[in-house]
Amino acid sequence: MLLLLVLLFFTAPTFTEAKINTTQLYQPLQTHEGPLTDQDWRAVLEVYQDDAEASEQLQQVMRKMGYSDLSQIRQIIRVCPDLKKETLAGYYHRDFPSRYVRRKNPFNHGPSMEQQLEDQIRGAAAVKKSYRGPFEELLVVKHVYICLNPMNNMGDTVFVMIHELQHLIGTPLFERPSMLQFADSNDHAVRTLFDVGGEFEAFLTEAQFYYRLKKKSEFRSADSDALLRRFDENGQLKEPQAFAGDLLEGRRYKKQFIAQYTRALQTEITQNELEIMNLKKNRISLAIFAYSGVTFESLFSSEEAESMEYAKDYIRSFDLEVNRLEAEVNALKWKQHLTTS
Repeated sequence: MLLLLVLLFFTAPTFTEAKINTTQLYQPLQTHEGPLTDQDWRAVLEVYQDDAEASEQLQQVMRKMGYSDLSQIRQIIRVCPDLKKETLAGYYHRDFPSRYVRRKNPFNHGPSMEQQLEDQIRGAAAVKKSYRGPFEELLVVKHVYICLNPMNNMGDTVFVMIHELQHLIGTPLFERPSMLQFADSNDHAVRTLFDVGGEFEAFLTEAQFYYRLKKKSEFRSADSDALLRRFDENGQLKEPQAFAGDLLEGRRYKKQFIAQYTRALQTEITQNELEIMNLKKNRISLAIFAYSGVTFESLFSSEEAESMEYAKDYIRSFDLEVNRLEAEVNALKWKQHLTTS
């Protein structure tokens, strides 16, 4: 019996943490431009699928983008040659959502909004229809992607993806944040840092992944090691305020956020002015019809007469929307003045 127990002890399986091929992590990317090659994509997935939290991140991306297959994520990961001369390892890009507005049509005449905007939404990364008061809106995000530096090795590539995909997951695709919600550029910097999907969350996710990776491989990153100095031996963040300070000042995100605030003010002003112009253009054509001067009973059917009354109400709604947007533009321009003065 004793012999049997000894044999069982030495032959029983041992459950040690799986090791990742360190050499592979130091290998350079084979992709020089565009979507990842099959070889690079398989290598990335191998590292991801060895980590439960990273694997769950991919599932969250699929849910966010409405993908049915893991391979679809590959279409938003691309190598960008322009980064070759930069120190930046990669970044997340999402186009500012274009907003198209029209008054809801109770008679259901003519094409749908999607049909009217077929050219604008063809090939778009994401489209969302919503309703606000008497208006229907279509928000169109043309492009969503993550850019990778072609000089990255495989380890750097995985870190960039872990970090940037966290931005994608946490940041609303159709968000058009108004700069009016921020007191000033400093308020914008702090709140942007701590937003869901912001830099604090992205760097925290990256650092925690690196902590787990270090236990399974010999791969080391000086940049990621710098993040871990604010963590304890169990991989838990022990100095959150110092960690935030490292990002704002040490990595100069405060300066970036302030510059972003200035650009966003101008972008919002331009977008609002464009919407005002389109609303006024539509209003003119409606006014010609609604105030043509003919009597409803003599020349038009009851439905057409009702349509003309609807057009007049439509114009009143347009005027209210134009007034709202013009007030926003004036407030934004005042903030812009305060920022530059």
